[in-house]
Amino acid sequence: MLQVRPQPAKNHHAKKAENLYQAGQYSECILECRLALQKAPQNIRLLDLCALSYLLTGQDDACVESYRAILKIDAGNFIANLNIGKIFINQGKYSQALDFLEKCLIESEHLSNVRLMMGICHEMTGNYPEAVNFYTLVLSHEPHKIKAYLQLASTLFKLQQKNAAFEVLDTGFKLNPGAYDLLFIKGNSLIENGLYASAEDVFKELEKLSPNNIIYTSTHAELLRKMRKTEESLLKYKEALEIDSQHIPTLINYGNLLSHLKRIEEAIDIFHDVIALDDQNSMALGNISNLMLMKRDLNKALEYAEKTFKLTPNVAGSYLYTMSFHCEWQNYDEVILKLNQDTKFGWSGPFAPIIFSNQAEHHLAYAKNWAKQVKATNLLGPIQSYKNHKKIKLAYYTSDFFGHATAMLIEGLLMSHDRDLFELHAFSLDLTKEDEYTHRIKNLFDHYHEVFHYSDRAIANLSRELEIDIAIDLKGYTEGSRPAIFAERAAPVQINFLGFPGSMGADFIDYMIADPYTITDENRACFSEKIIFMPDCYQPNHPGRPKPHGQSKHPSELPPEKFIFCSFNNAYKITPSQFKLWMKILQDAPDSVLWLLKSTEKAQFNLHRYAAEAGIDSSRIIFADFLPEAAHLERLSHADLFLDSFPCNAHTTASDALWAGVPLLTRSGQTFASRVAGSILTAVGAEELIVGTDEDYYKLAMRIYNDTEYLGFLKKTVKSGIRNGPLYDIKKYTTYFEKALISAHKNFEENREKIDFICKSSTDI
Repeated sequence: MLQVRPQPAKNHHAKKAENLYQAGQYSECILECRLALQKAPQNIRLLDLCALSYLLTGQDDACVESYRAILKIDAGNFIANLNIGKIFINQGKYSQALDFLEKCLIESEHLSNVRLMMGICHEMTGNYPEAVNFYTLVLSHEPHKIKAYLQLASTLFKLQQKNAAFEVLDTGFKLNPGAYDLLFIKGNSLIENGLYASAEDVFKELEKLSPNNIIYTSTHAELLRKMRKTEESLLKYKEALEIDSQHIPTLINYGNLLSHLKRIEEAIDIFHDVIALDDQNSMALGNISNLMLMKRDLNKALEYAEKTFKLTPNVAGSYLYTMSFHCEWQNYDEVILKLNQDTKFGWSGPFAPIIFSNQAEHHLAYAKNWAKQVKATNLLGPIQSYKNHKKIKLAYYTSDFFGHATAMLIEGLLMSHDRDLFELHAFSLDLTKEDEYTHRIKNLFDHYHEVFHYSDRAIANLSRELEIDIAIDLKGYTEGSRPAIFAERAAPVQINFLGFPGSMGADFIDYMIADPYTITDENRACFSEKIIFMPDCYQPNHPGRPKPHGQSKHPSELPPEKFIFCSFNNAYKITPSQFKLWMKILQDAPDSVLWLLKSTEKAQFNLHRYAAEAGIDSSRIIFADFLPEAAHLERLSHADLFLDSFPCNAHTTASDALWAGVPLLTRSGQTFASRVAGSILTAVGAEELIVGTDEDYYKLAMRIYNDTEYLGFLKKTVKSGIRNGPLYDIKKYTTYFEKALISAHKNFEENREKIDFICKSSTDI
C-alpha cells in the first residue's frame, strides 16, 4: 500500500502514533491516532496512518472508512482512491473498485498499475473487451510487465480466443525469456484445452530451462498420466520426488496414479508418507479410506473416513457410505445433519444420497454438481450421424464385464439382440476383473475392445472411428465409471442404463432407460435426460439363469420350523430407521428370524447389538455367507418373505428373490432407487406387496407372518408372475428395447428434438 506523504506532527499523540507505526505496533498506533485526531480531525497523515494500521491488523472495512475521511477533505487524493480500489479488489468488489480507480488515471507515475487493476476489475465483472483494452494499453507502454501478459491471456481464453491467448503468452516469453511463468501458464492452458501433445513440448522445454523445478516436473508427470502414458508418468513422478521427496501435491498425485493402476499397497504407502509430513491432510486420509474400501479392509476404511470427516465436512457422503458397510450408526445423525446443511450439494458424490435420501430433487442436484466436474475438451468437434450403416452400431461401456450384477442382468439381453439390425460392441474399462462371466460375455459381442489404458478422449475418438451410433453407459457414477468418455461425445446417441439408479444430471447424456413405475409424473422433473419408458420393468432379466429346484437341504444356519424373514441386500442399504422397523416386526413375530447377508464382522456385531438394545435375542439375527449364484438362489428359496430396504431398494436381489419364489415386501418413495423393487413387483403382478409408509410395511409384514394361506397365495402369485409375466420375458423386453433404440437413432438422423419415448407395444414407440 502507498502512503500519504508525512505532515509535521503537531501534538504528542501524533508523534507517538508515528513512532508506534514505525515500530510495527499497529494496534497501539490506532489508539494514538484516534486521540490525535480528536485535536486534528482533518490531519491527512494521521488518517493515513490509521488506515494503514487498520489494514495491517486485518480491519479492511475500518481502513476504507479512514480513507473515505481523507476523500472528504481531498476528493482527488490519489493514495486514498488507489488503496480503496485495491482493498475492494481483494474483497471481490470489482465494480466498486472501478469507481475509485478511475479517479487515479490522472497520476502518470503509477498509471500502468492503475490500468492493470482496472483491467482486472473489468475481467472479473465479465466486461472482457474492456479488460482486453486496458491490458493491451498497459503492454503498449510496458512490454515487460509479466502480470499484464498473464491477465490478457486469461481474458482471451474466456473470450474463446484461444489462439490469440497462446500468441500473447509466446510474445511475452520472447520479450521476457526469464519469465518461465508465462511458459508454465501456456502449458497448463494447453492441458485444460486438451492439447496434450503441445503441452508436453512446453513442459519438456520448461524442464530444460529449469531442470530442478518440482512444479514443472510434477505437472509434466500429471500430464503424462492424463495422456495414459503410464510408465512415463511413473518415471516422471519419481524424477520429481528426487527433486523434493516431501512435496505433498506431487506425493498426492503420484499416489492417485498408483491407486488408478490398482497398485494399492504402494499407493497407501505414499499417502502415509504424506500423513507423516502433515497429519491433518484430509486428502491423503480420504484416499487411504478409499483404498481400504478397494482392498475390502472395511475396518481401516472406516477408521480413515472418520479421521477425514473430523477435518472436513465435505466428505460427509463418503463417510456415510463407509459407515454403512459396518452398520456403524454412532455418528449417523451427525453426518445426516451435515448433509442436510449442504445447500450446494457438494459434500457428497451422487451415489451416497441414494442410500440416505428419499428426495428425488436432491439426487438430481448432487448428480448435476458431479457432472459439472466432468470436463470435455471439445477437440473432437461436433458429432455427425453415420448414414450409410446397414446395421446400427450399438456399444456398451462398463468395467463390469465379470460376475457382477450388471453382467448377470444384461446377459439375456445381449443374447437376444437382433444381429440383422444391430452390430454389438463392448468397451471394457477394466482388465483386472475377469472370470467365467467375462468369457461368456465376450462371445456375445461382435467386437470386444479392451480400453483400460486409453484416455477418455482416446476412447471417445475410437468410438467415432468405429462409427458407433449408440453408446450405452452401464456405469453412470458408480465405481469404475468414466463419464468423460461421453462428455467427449463418443456417439450421436448416449444413454444412461442400469448401473446408476438415478439421473446423471449431465447434458452429454441424452436418454435414460426407465419405466412408468420408477419415473412418474411426480418425479419426472428430477431427471435431466429424456426418458425411454419400457412398458413393464426397466430391468432386463435372463431366463437362462440357474433355477432353484426346491429340493435342497434346509440351510444349516436356519432353525427349523421358524418363519424366515430375509434381506439379502448389501449392508450399506440398511439404515437405522429400517432396522428399527425390522426389530419391531421381530418383536411382534416371536416365532421368526431375520436372515441377512454377511458384510463385515463389525456389521454383524453392531446389528446383534442393536437387536439386543431393541429387546430381540441376537441369535434371531442370522448371517449367510456369500455363495455362487446357483447355490445362493437355491438356499434363498427356503425364505418365507424378503424384507426390502428403504430408501434404496433391492435391485438385482429383488429379481433373485422372486426368481427363487420368495415374495418381497417393499416400500416405494420418491426416488428412482426407492421404486425399483416396486417396478419389479409390478412386472410379476404382485403390486399388493408394495406399500408407501413404514406403518403399512409393518402391517403387511405382520399379516403375511400370521396368515399362512395368504403367504401361500403370495408365493403362487410370484411364481405365476415369473412364469407368465414380462419380468423374465427377455425376447419381449429386447423387442421393445430395440424399437426404442431405433427411434432414438432415427430421431438424431433426422435432426429432430429429443423427446421421451413411451413403449406401449412393439410397433407403437
